[in-house]
Amino acid sequence: MNLQIEYENIYRDIAEKISDGPTVILCDRGIQDAWAYMSKEMREIIKNQYNWNQDMSFNMRYDCTIHMVTSADGAEEYYSLSGNVARHENAETARRIDKII
Repeated sequence: MNLQIEYENIYRDIAEKISDGPTVILCDRGIQDAWAYMSKEMREIIKNQYNWNQDMSFNMRYDCTIHMVTSADGAEEYYSLSGNVARHENAETARRIDKII
């Protein structure tokens, strides 16, 4: 999460330096996504160490969030592990993670 925040801060700083007006920065994933992949124990550590919670990461960090629901929820015939080496969740796990996000 710290690395994600650092990257986002760098992009924001660059945008402020090169733009005279409003700028949109699109992130494929934000820190909100990290919560879904953490164990309950890790979430507690993050909450205690950084005084963060899931709502804060969502509401304080981004002006707008677009959540695209996994195809594993409602369009299962299009959900596949082939062609995406980063995807390793079966449909049931994908739905569970999507609900957390």
